[in-house]
Amino acid sequence: MSQIDTMGSCVIIFAFLLFKDVYTLQKFDKQPQYSEVNPGEDIRLDCKIFNKRGTCSWQKDNKPVGMYMKKYEWAGIQEAGDCSLWIRAATLEFDDGEWECQVTASD
Repeated sequence: MSQIDTMGSCVIIFAFLLFKDVYTLQKFDKQPQYSEVNPGEDIRLDCKIFNKRGTCSWQKDNKPVGMYMKKYEWAGIQEAGDCSLWIRAATLEFDDGEWECQVTASD
């Protein structure tokens, strides 16, 4: 009888761990919205991730965007799930396009 009790306990523990992992997946809390900015002004593109485990990145027109001081800068604390981006001194030539916040599955 104790062998059956032990197996029952293992199943319960395993089910609890599996259940716990389902509810700790990362997901977008706030995604970027359509925005406009006057040339020369700064704009913040919001992107917040609940339970962030991966790495944040941004793309413009399906191409990766690097962070450059005084041009493209992190606006939040990535480790806390805030992957928001500052675009400084926006220009039509460089900054007009479709921006996308991305997060890898995990680090």
